[in-house]
Amino acid sequence: MAEVKVKVCGLTDAGDARLAVELGAAMLGFNFYPRSARYIAPAEARPIIAAMPAGIETVGVFVNATLEEIVSAAAASGIATVQLHGDEPAEFCRRLKQRLPGVSVIKAFRTEAGFVPETAADYPADAVLIDAACVGFGGSGLQADWECARAVAALLPAAILAGGLTAGNVAAAIRRVRPGAVDVCSGVEAVSGSGSISIISIKGRKDSVKMHEFFAAVRSAGTAKPGRELGGSPGVKFAIQKEKRSGL
Repeated sequence: MAEVKVKVCGLTDAGDARLAVELGAAMLGFNFYPRSARYIAPAEARPIIAAMPAGIETVGVFVNATLEEIVSAAAASGIATVQLHGDEPAEFCRRLKQRLPGVSVIKAFRTEAGFVPETAADYPADAVLIDAACVGFGGSGLQADWECARAVAALLPAAILAGGLTAGNVAAAIRRVRPGAVDVCSGVEAVSGSGSISIISIKGRKDSVKMHEFFAAVRSAGTAKPGRELGGSPGVKFAIQKEKRSGL
């Protein structure tokens, strides 16, 4: 099985970003959707992004933003990749790629009723992300439909699997779906409260123990690259693959 990359999303803290890279993350996600509990302003994300070593793919997540809003946020933050996580049509993606020719585009799709894998394969993005069907736009902790995701990954080997991934299920997800990358957000978030006190996820902050456990679980699937020290040799840039498998 080919190496599966890890994307840690919903980052708001420099220390969490550094830990993700040290553990082996290839991609870091920053939520620029103002209504998200994990929102970070593009200007606040910039110093975190600037401190990351070469080869780390930094991703700005947008939901139904305008072209001007995305162009402005990309300039303010210094992201290398735009993730469209709303209801953006294919034509919007084409226009975005014309406006930002040096920036890669990931399009997120939800495995809701009526979802057709070929729709994702035909979308004019550099890569696609498969998320769970939920109210809102991701970060719900709900699990995506792995059978739908597997069908997409068969068409697009670089497909990214998201949706409710944790240390407890990510190895099984990798073996079943065979994605090019996995995306984790709520599955490694810190929580407050214990015992009789309600446990509440601390949106945007990661738990060190959960992070270590998640990366160990990915490695147990026999696919993850080892972690590295910050400031070491540059990693390999996330390889976007739009090749369709045939005859499989």
